[in-house]
Amino acid sequence: VGSLLDQFESARSHPPDIVIATPKQVRAALEEEKGREMFQKVSWIVVDEADRVLKPLSKYASFREKKSRGRHANPCEVVINHLIRDHPKAQLCLVSATVNNPLRSMFRRNGWKVERISVGTPFEIPPQISHYYMDRHGVKMSDSIAGLYKSRIKGTTGKGALVFAMEHVHLPDFQMSLRSRGLEVEILHEVAQHDPTIRDDIVAKVSNGSLDIIIATEANCRGLDIPDLGL
Repeated sequence: VGSLLDQFESARSHPPDIVIATPKQVRAALEEEKGREMFQKVSWIVVDEADRVLKPLSKYASFREKKSRGRHANPCEVVINHLIRDHPKAQLCLVSATVNNPLRSMFRRNGWKVERISVGTPFEIPPQISHYYMDRHGVKMSDSIAGLYKSRIKGTTGKGALVFAMEHVHLPDFQMSLRSRGLEVEILHEVAQHDPTIRDDIVAKVSNGSLDIIIATEANCRGLDIPDLGL
């Protein structure tokens, strides 16, 4: 937060029209007199990726999760309530691709008046990619994915699979588990986003049939175009 206040100090003669910061930075700034001065004339509060930043607890949250949230309030929720209290005419804008029930419950609990507005055209899933709902019933994830791939895609040149993994999954272990089931598997690391050589090599392997599965997190796969996916 020091850098946020420092920037404000250096820009006193030309106050910024827009302040971009994390909720924790804003929360810490509001604890300082200089920080409160910086947000004196707030007219808009914009939260991008609201579902991820606010992290509302679902009704299935564990006792530990609820207890932790009770002790440590979500910093973004605190900041929004602080700014709305001091600036009741400020417009709150929450941007999110998904508005689930826990998020709606958070709106109601805090008294935030939020009107849902859809922007842009609905996303359409490419028809050439097969879609399946899979209930594992206690079967290992690696066995489920390998079985689905072998039954639907294996042997079809240029029809690889892209597997999205959660951030907490240890990707090398997941890769080894799939390889032990006779599949060629590569991990799309973050560096591939910025290195076209690595990215193009992975895409080429899928196209020529030498690579079966690509494992990636959602963040590492943004902006990647793989035309020959089958699953």
